[in-house]
Amino acid sequence: MRKSVLGAAIAVTVSTMVLLASCSPGEEVYYRFHLIDQHEWNRDSAVVFKVDSPAVNPSTRYAVSLEITYTNSYPYQDLWVRIDPDFGLAATKSDTVSIRLSDAHGKWLGSGVGGENQLSVPYLDNVRLDTAGRYALSVRHLMSDKYLTGIAKIGVRIVPEEAKANVLPWWPF
Repeated sequence: MRKSVLGAAIAVTVSTMVLLASCSPGEEVYYRFHLIDQHEWNRDSAVVFKVDSPAVNPSTRYAVSLEITYTNSYPYQDLWVRIDPDFGLAATKSDTVSIRLSDAHGKWLGSGVGGENQLSVPYLDNVRLDTAGRYALSVRHLMSDKYLTGIAKIGVRIVPEEAKANVLPWWPF
C-alpha cells in the first residue's frame, strides 16, 4: 500500500513538472506579478511594473498582456482599471480598460484552481522595445470600492508577437 501511494505521488510530481515545463515555453521577456495584500486592492495604490529586460531584441515586436488573479470572493462581473504605460513612445497615453471576469451567468472566466482564477488580457500589440530602454507600466483600479476585495495578484507578461498564440495562462498550484 505504501509503495503504491509513494509511486502515485512520484508520478503526480513528475507529471506536474512536465506540465509546467510545457506551459512555460520560456519565450517571455518579462513576466512578473505583484501580490495584493490580503486580496484588498486600495484604489489609491497603483501597481507598478518596471521593465528592464536584456532579453529584448530591438528588431522584434512584442505583445503585452495584463494578468489578473482573482478569488471567488470578487463581488463584481468586471474590473475597470487605468493603465499608464511608459514604453518610450512619444504619444504615451493612459488607458481605461474594462476586464470581464465572469459571464452573464456568473461563471468565472479564465483558468482556476483552489478558489482562484487567472485571466490573461491582451493589452498592447506590436510594441518595439530597445535593450537600452527602461520601461514601466502602472495599473490602478477604478471601481467604486475604496478597498476592492478578491483581487489576489496583478501581473504583466511581455512576449514576442509571433509567440503570443503559444503562451498559455499560468496559475500557481
